[in-house]
This record gives sequence, C-alpha cells and structure tokens, in this order.
Amino acid sequence: MKEKQFPFINSKKATGRYVCAACGHPLFEAAKRFEAGCGFPSFWSHLEGGVQFNRLTTYGRDRIQLVCQRCGFHLGHLFPNNHTPTGVRYCINGASIHLEAPSFLN
Repeated sequence: MKEKQFPFINSKKATGRYVCAACGHPLFEAAKRFEAGCGFPSFWSHLEGGVQFNRLTTYGRDRIQLVCQRCGFHLGHLFPNNHTPTGVRYCINGASIHLEAPSFLN
C-alpha cells in the first residue's frame, strides 16, 4: 500500500532516526518502522524521551495521542497491535516527521 501522506520517505531500507518536522527532536529509529498496511508510517517503539502520550476521549472513543516531547507537535496515535514486539503500533502522520540523515542500503 502506498503512503497516504507526502513527503514521508517510503523505503524499508532507510536507516537513521526520524525526527519531529517542527523542531527536529529525535522520535523513532528507522529500524523500528514496519509496514502495517494502513498507509501511514508505523513504528513499534519510540526513542526514550522523544514522544509524549496524551489520553483522548473525543468522538466517543478512548485512544492515545502522540506528540513531540519537546514542542508538543501532533504526531499521530498509539494502537494495540499483536504483531509487534511491544504489542503496540505508533500510527504516525507522515508530514509530522522526517528522516534526519538519510542513508540507504544498496
């Protein structure tokens, strides 16, 4: 499935760290990204001190909002996922992150 958002780098070969598009704060390791089939960048873990979790109860649903720990920029939401090592999926808005120093494996 193609990414629903631009300009997220859609490469499973990307290495490095994904950072907040607003302030550059490190958020996710590229190695912890996976294809969830939802069209949004997905990760199974975050970098320590990178992401803040906020409980939301809007629209009749309970969910966890993810924001940048440094600047509070909205990143996406956290969902249960039985297919990851951590049991969760960080569903991220592709416009909210970018690859810090892209390098690609040949």
